[in-house]
Amino acid sequence: MRGSFRIATIFGIPVELHWSFGLLLAYIVYSSYMMGASIVGILVNVAFLLSLFTCVLLHEFGHALTARRYGVKTRDIILSPIGGIARLNKLPEKPFQEFLVAIAGPLVNIVIAILLMPYFLLYPVEGFLHDLVTLSFLRNGLTQFVPGLIALNFLLAGFNLLPAFPMDGGRILRSLLATFMNRVQATRIAGILGQVFAVFFILWGFLPDEYLAYIGLTNGGFFTSIIGLLVFFSAFQEIQSARLEAVLSEGTVQEVMRATFTAINPEDPAWIPISYLRQGQENNFLVMDKEDNLIGTLQEEELLLAIKNNQTNLEVADLMLKGEDIPRLQPVDNLKQAFGQLQQSSYAILPVERDGKIVGVVDVKLISHYLELQKKLGRI
Repeated sequence: MRGSFRIATIFGIPVELHWSFGLLLAYIVYSSYMMGASIVGILVNVAFLLSLFTCVLLHEFGHALTARRYGVKTRDIILSPIGGIARLNKLPEKPFQEFLVAIAGPLVNIVIAILLMPYFLLYPVEGFLHDLVTLSFLRNGLTQFVPGLIALNFLLAGFNLLPAFPMDGGRILRSLLATFMNRVQATRIAGILGQVFAVFFILWGFLPDEYLAYIGLTNGGFFTSIIGLLVFFSAFQEIQSARLEAVLSEGTVQEVMRATFTAINPEDPAWIPISYLRQGQENNFLVMDKEDNLIGTLQEEELLLAIKNNQTNLEVADLMLKGEDIPRLQPVDNLKQAFGQLQQSSYAILPVERDGKIVGVVDVKLISHYLELQKKLGRI
């Protein structure tokens, strides 16, 4: 995600923090000061915020480590003021596995809350939920620290279990539906239900209290409407993503591969592939030595950088992405597999082999063109 920077790597998974987190930290300090908190109180509130985001991070690791158990890698975990996200390379294929990955996050929050519950045996606090809602912990953070974490962990678990995308509950519902219907249908039902919840959140933020009093609620505020909008569009994107996935599963590499392709020699000057790029013929290239062994790829990104820096006379060897482990595709592979390989590898182009011989290439742009055609044909 743009605007985020790495703060740690845990269990081999990069953890990144979005720059806007600094704004939230500044807001907590400012609000605490304006509400009359002492220096110690301000520091306690900052510690509370950091503790809360530690819980959010543990929530995301619940997803990531459960996914790893089923062979799904996590690209990174990103923390921002609106929460965290574990970016998985793909979702588990089996519905029960997706169910476990989705529910693992909320379960982590419930476990954290339960582990903190003995606090009330030692230091009972009356009405801490009311104090939490009214932000009194900004004035008296120390007495509300642990109760606040208990309440917010239960709240995080409950909110994430709502059956609406992008919350975990939406994925849980889809996994349950997918046990007796196809994934696209399951996603569509879960997505529509998510949009119903989203409309409720949007209205909740705008309707006057006198209308909401009939169902025992008060105005949720502008922020509630913002959440509703995010949920609505996330549900729409999830439905579209499932449709694309279904279309890719039906197509094969044979349908999109470019059988006529240019193999570049590592000793060639960069202006040779750049000329193909400028003519719009090809964007990414395989690099092969004199014995026709595949030794790397030359990608559009590197060629554009060479043009910007006036380095078109550099040898391809200076720009190529070397690799002897470049994944090979087969003509009969479905496009979902091919797209997954492109996403998981660092290569923008992959060779297609038949009987040990390279007979074509596939890159993201070829797959994107295929999807555009399917959209025009009304299949997406």
